[in-house]
Amino acid sequence: MFTSLVRAAVLLLIPITMPVALAAELTVELTFKEALRAALAQSPALAASAARQESGRQMLIPAAELPDPTLNFGIENLPIEGMDRFRFDGDFMTMRRVGFMQEVPHRAKREADSGIARAQLALASAQQNLSTLEVLQQTADAWVRRHGAERKLSLLDAVLNENTLQLQAVQAALAGGSGSAVDVVMVRQDAATLHNRRDELLEQQQRAVAALRARIGELADAPLRGEPPPWQVDGEHLSSSLHEHAELALLEPALAVLDAEIARAEADRKPDWSVGVAYARRARDFEDMLMLEFSIDLPLFTDRRQSPRIAARREEKRAVEADVELMRREHAAMVEADLARQQRLERTLQRQRDTVVPLAREQAGLLLAAWRGNQGDLAEVIDARLAVLESELALLTLEEELTLLRVQLHLTYNSLAISDQLGDAGPLQEITRE
Repeated sequence: MFTSLVRAAVLLLIPITMPVALAAELTVELTFKEALRAALAQSPALAASAARQESGRQMLIPAAELPDPTLNFGIENLPIEGMDRFRFDGDFMTMRRVGFMQEVPHRAKREADSGIARAQLALASAQQNLSTLEVLQQTADAWVRRHGAERKLSLLDAVLNENTLQLQAVQAALAGGSGSAVDVVMVRQDAATLHNRRDELLEQQQRAVAALRARIGELADAPLRGEPPPWQVDGEHLSSSLHEHAELALLEPALAVLDAEIARAEADRKPDWSVGVAYARRARDFEDMLMLEFSIDLPLFTDRRQSPRIAARREEKRAVEADVELMRREHAAMVEADLARQQRLERTLQRQRDTVVPLAREQAGLLLAAWRGNQGDLAEVIDARLAVLESELALLTLEEELTLLRVQLHLTYNSLAISDQLGDAGPLQEITRE
């Protein structure tokens, strides 16, 4: 009886608890900062970069160590003919030997190997920073684009509601004998045009959600909350911060790796040496023996072996230095182009907000008043309303483009500082420099 009561109570609770849990999931909202934080926490690219960085730390440990010693053992001078063949105690020269040998690379080579490991670790760290920048940029781009698409959808839905009301009005006028069937057809055509436009915006939203889902998983389906950060871009600070770009920050450790490899190639001119110790046991009637052996490399043909390798490394470094200079010039040109684009967007946005949209609204209002006074054509009203819609959508597009540009530039030269802020509870702050 008690079991049946418990089962019934559980069944009664299911319809209550399940919707509550579902509602709790649906109330999760995704801010710009939460999207960036989730991307950093879930990114496979950052996990791979972190693993490479840890690999570099582990490789730093044995870089300057000596090689493992070599154990050697065997039988020397064992007869294979005559009466004492294959006997260990038949000949005074037969001995069983065991020993070890230690190779000792030149100190310059070990120091160069350690330098290579340190430079590669620094390069892995710079690559981690670049991966962080790319994850932040991609996530921010997807969030802002989704935010912009949803703003446009809200605007278009409001216009569709107006279209519905207008359709009801012309249908009522037609039923009352004062309207025209052509007016009804034109309003319906207007509605079809608006729905086509809405489908385009819906596709943009879905593309942005898909891009966001690739960065943060199922959290991308949560509704957005808040606005993108109102970051501004200072041209002087941007130009002076060019060296902080994550791609350019790779150049210094990359050159350091080449310098370390050149030092390693030059160290190949210096000889290595080794030492070996062996104990040899002979037959009972003969004394045991101890062997101590030293060997040293003779790099006699450096002009044909080591020197070409050194020259090749130096030429490779010259090529990288040329690429570095080219990259710096290209990034400087991109900064100038982005600043010029920002100025153009700011001017166009101001003009759109202050002139184009108000004039389109004024024209639409005048034509609507004329139509209501039986002095205008409904087709002109519909065209004017579409012109208002397009001007307002263009305004939102300009705001979105300007926001994307500012966010991308701000992240490009402040990605590490932004990553640090993501651990705080407060909003994202603009990074400024004195």
